[in-house]
Amino acid sequence: MKFNEILYDSRFRVLSKGVNLHSVTVSGLYVGDLLSFVMAKAKPGQIWLTIQAHPNVIAVASLINLSAVIVVDGVDIPQETIDVANERGVVLISSVLDAVDLVKLIEV
Repeated sequence: MKFNEILYDSRFRVLSKGVNLHSVTVSGLYVGDLLSFVMAKAKPGQIWLTIQAHPNVIAVASLINLSAVIVVDGVDIPQETIDVANERGVVLISSVLDAVDLVKLIEV
């Protein structure tokens, strides 16, 4: 699945407003839940797959210049996190799938 096809798949919800997934460039995937580890290891342009859903996730994604954050396993995302994503221009997506299934599914 190409990243922009997420728009048409019911297993995903794009939570950021005004997102044009067709213009997002993706260089890879990064899976991790420990923020300090993600800060040290993730690369700009990657999609971050995580179960973390608090606003600090958005700060880390913005700092690293990640292409998107996908919160996996249907974890509830607080409105505060969505608001921060919108303020910082971070693509925030929710999925009912787990990280392993997403790694297999998303083409980069």
